[in-house]
Amino acid sequence: MANISMCQALGFILGPVFQTCFTFLGEKGVTWDVIKLQINMYTTPVLLSAFLGILNIILILAILREHRVDDSGRQCKSINFEEASTDEAQVPQGNIDQVAVVAINVLFFVTLFIFALFETIITPLTMDMYAWTQEQAVLYNGIILAALGVEAVVIFLGVKLLSK
Repeated sequence: MANISMCQALGFILGPVFQTCFTFLGEKGVTWDVIKLQINMYTTPVLLSAFLGILNIILILAILREHRVDDSGRQCKSINFEEASTDEAQVPQGNIDQVAVVAINVLFFVTLFIFALFETIITPLTMDMYAWTQEQAVLYNGIILAALGVEAVVIFLGVKLLSK
């Protein structure tokens, strides 16, 4: 769970960082007239993300294979695989605390919702509060969010190490 949370935080942070890297294109950017596509500091991170998503799908379909394992993590040859040896003591499965699961999911949603809302309004807010231009707001907010992202990853790794 810590790895998933860390990757989620890292993903939320890399978007503004990529946008910061493309601030040199400016708000006007360049227009590709053949397909009527405007490439600027706002569209380039999205296009890069779409390209990486398509590349991810291709790699999953072409390279990764499904491996079936049982509850103990042993490799299963088929769906109907049964282990012949019964000398291992069966570990009893505990009951799932449904209230805790719901509470964790609600808190995770609230955290991601607040972060997404923050990312959405931070650029116009800082432009208004600090009289920054759009390029300055994107650049400085990207740097700030990158620093916060590094902090979040360190915290998630710390939680993972301390929980062992």
